[in-house]
Amino acid sequence: MLEEFLGWTRMMKAKPSKCVALGMKVQDGRYISFDPDLFIGGERIGYLGGTPIKFLGHWIYVNLDDSETRRMIERKLTMLLEKVDESSINGIMKCWVYNHLIMSKVSWELMIYNLPITFVKDLEATCTKYLKKWLGVTKSITVTVLYRSKDHFGLNLKKLSELYKSVQVGKGHMLKNCDDKKVRASFEHRKERLGDSKQWNYVKELGERERDLYFKELVGTPVLCVDTTA
Repeated sequence: MLEEFLGWTRMMKAKPSKCVALGMKVQDGRYISFDPDLFIGGERIGYLGGTPIKFLGHWIYVNLDDSETRRMIERKLTMLLEKVDESSINGIMKCWVYNHLIMSKVSWELMIYNLPITFVKDLEATCTKYLKKWLGVTKSITVTVLYRSKDHFGLNLKKLSELYKSVQVGKGHMLKNCDDKKVRASFEHRKERLGDSKQWNYVKELGERERDLYFKELVGTPVLCVDTTA
C-alpha cells in the first residue's frame, strides 16, 4: 500500500536506508522484539532491534534488557584495569590511578543505569583482585583493609559498591526534587513500585538517609560536657 501511495504521488520516493523495521510479539508473558523482514522499493528494511538507541548517554535496547549494558560496563572496567596493570608505574601509583581516574571513568555508567547490586559486587571483586596484585599482598588478606579509612588503619581506596550507592542516591535526590513535574512523577512511580522491595535500590536508601538527617535535626548535635571543677 505504501509503495502504491508513493507511486500515485509521482514526486515521492522511498529511501530504505532511512527506514527501520521493528516487530513485537508476546512470548512467555512478555513482549519481545523480532525482525518483521519488510521490504520497500525492492530493498530490505533494516531491523531496529539490532541497534541500540542512545538517549542522554543511556543506551536503550528495544527489548529493554540490560544484559548487553552489563557486558559493556564490565568490558570498560576490565579494559581500564588491564591498561593500568600493563603500565610501567609501580603498584602504589596504579592504586592511585584506580582511586582517582578509573572510578571517575565508570561513575557515569554507575549513575545512569539501574544495575543489580550483586552485579556491582562482582565487578568490585575484579577490582579487589587487581588491587591485591598491585600492592603485592597475599590473597588471604582481609579485604576491608583496602577500603577502610586511614583513621581505621585502612588504605582508603574507593569501594565500587559504595560508589554505586552514592551516585544512585544522588540521582534519586535530583529526580525527587527536579523542577519538572513529569520527572518527579517518574520518581514517585518508581517509589511505589520498589518501595517495599527487599533488594537494595536508591529509592529506599534515599528515604533512609532523609530520615536520618531529619532525626539529627530534631535531636541536634550532642555536646560533651567536661566537669573542670574536680
